[in-house]
Amino acid sequence: MSYAENQPQQPGRDARIPFHALLERLEAYSQKPDFLFQRELAMSRFLQPYLAKGQGSALDPLPAEIELAKLYLFSDYIPNDGHPSLVEQIRDEISDHIPEEERVWLDPIRHSFMDLLEISALGSGGAAHDVRLTSLGDGMEYGITSEDLVRAYKPGQILLTRLIRRPEYTLFPGIAVGLSQKRGRQVYDYVRDLQQEMEAETGAFELGDWQTFTKRYGHVLIWALAQLRLQWLLDVEDQVQFRKADHSPFLFCIGIYEHHEPKFINETIKDSGEWAPEPLDRSLHTEAFRNRPSEMAPLTVWVKMSDRPREQEPKLISRLTITPTQIFAEADSLDHFNDLKHFLASSFGFSIHFKGETTEPPFHTLPAFDLLSDDLPPIDALVSHEEEHERLAQLLESVYLDWAEHPCPALHQQTPRHLARDPDGKAKVATLIDELECNDLALLKTGKRGFDYNTLRAHVGIEEKP
Repeated sequence: MSYAENQPQQPGRDARIPFHALLERLEAYSQKPDFLFQRELAMSRFLQPYLAKGQGSALDPLPAEIELAKLYLFSDYIPNDGHPSLVEQIRDEISDHIPEEERVWLDPIRHSFMDLLEISALGSGGAAHDVRLTSLGDGMEYGITSEDLVRAYKPGQILLTRLIRRPEYTLFPGIAVGLSQKRGRQVYDYVRDLQQEMEAETGAFELGDWQTFTKRYGHVLIWALAQLRLQWLLDVEDQVQFRKADHSPFLFCIGIYEHHEPKFINETIKDSGEWAPEPLDRSLHTEAFRNRPSEMAPLTVWVKMSDRPREQEPKLISRLTITPTQIFAEADSLDHFNDLKHFLASSFGFSIHFKGETTEPPFHTLPAFDLLSDDLPPIDALVSHEEEHERLAQLLESVYLDWAEHPCPALHQQTPRHLARDPDGKAKVATLIDELECNDLALLKTGKRGFDYNTLRAHVGIEEKP
């Protein structure tokens, strides 16, 4: 699975502007050999959730988050090895000439802080490029001029950024993560909870002030965003609907059970009132029936539809295929699969024997996810015929790996290998393997067997078939 998010293109930095020239100077100073380790510490602290991939992180930082990490390094980070901050290094620099037009930005950069700012107005103040921003944290209002913001955003959307303030005006540094109103408020609520927890735990009442808190702990805004991005990713993932090449539903959770009471099982499923019969030509591959022996016992297929479908048409969520000796249980999600297993266990108990399952979703690529939108459109992920067969073949191999060594309900709980030692028992085992081969799940679903049943015949000492 891969994942991406749409963000408006961030305004470029013009090195001819003194402020941006100073940023480039700070960047160069941060990469000097004696400061490089401190730079790495600062960046890793700011982007910490994204560096914990071994602990389950599924995301990479957005480009804007990396740029905001650099501003954190320049503005907020205090080295822990006695080094002065980068702003102090440049302020005290005597060997290189620092133009005064750059020096005037040192204090504004040092006093800046991370913030969540709602775009309250665009084109305000009588100028087409005027923007009014309101802090979610303390309600402070700021007026800036930015053609890029006017072009990229709408009123009500929220920017995760920091502003550079001077007495005469406020500058937008050209770096922000844009969020919809709903998503921005979620980040703010998350950070507010953290702020209250830290204030209570430390007893530092000054942390109740938004600007004080974000100046000292501005990195937690990015931590909150990273956590919520992961949650939003899971929300997107939940929207994925897997489909076959013919666009019929692909139920990727599959379990296999053994039994010896097909009549009882089918009657119980019917009496439950939750399941409806499905025609074989809709659920199974027609190739599976071309060479099917006429004396072979029939199959029964049951389907369950969603109670609250997301689409106008009822949505298939579970299927049960009943062969004379096996149950193939399928579902479209882990939750529905767990419900299905609970139904089987509560309805049939020890009458069925669990043999194996697969619940890993097929590999799929999610489309770019727009953080400026609250909508999660339905996503179809197509599973190829070849991939479906490969998944089923792997499942069947795991099920039949040691099949001959375990008690089998269809053989009155005797192991196939033991029963095959007796001539009469050998014939029963041979008949059962023939039936398993004819009802091979991959054959039923794709028209091609997923397992070589001569392997089972060899295990129990039965003559292999050509």
